[in-house]
Amino acid sequence: YEENLFYVRNAKYMELGAVANILIDSFYNPSAFLRPCLYMSELSRLQGNFPYDTKIHSFFVACTRDKRGEKVVGFVDIDARPGTKESDAPRPYLSDLAVHPDYRRRGVAKQLVQRCESECVIFE
Repeated sequence: YEENLFYVRNAKYMELGAVANILIDSFYNPSAFLRPCLYMSELSRLQGNFPYDTKIHSFFVACTRDKRGEKVVGFVDIDARPGTKESDAPRPYLSDLAVHPDYRRRGVAKQLVQRCESECVIFE
């Protein structure tokens, strides 16, 4: 397998620990003392927001494969927010776009955003 070959798919609940680590590495600079607390906070938030109704909410991960198997290297959360009027179409809301520091500047975030764009057209 090529290490620079990335693909995007729906996240699995069991991968949220890896996602929490990517978010911490992307958005925080915690001390070794605070990192476990931050990890538990992010993991709890992700678990509470895990999308069970993929018609209006999705978690996507970017992955790569090597000799050791599959590795989650990026993440994004996309959902449909209600419009301001009842007749308005849902508005897409993208959040938590993050890529593991070792995999940045390789097009991972671009692939995640492109997947979100294609997902938005199917939101009800």
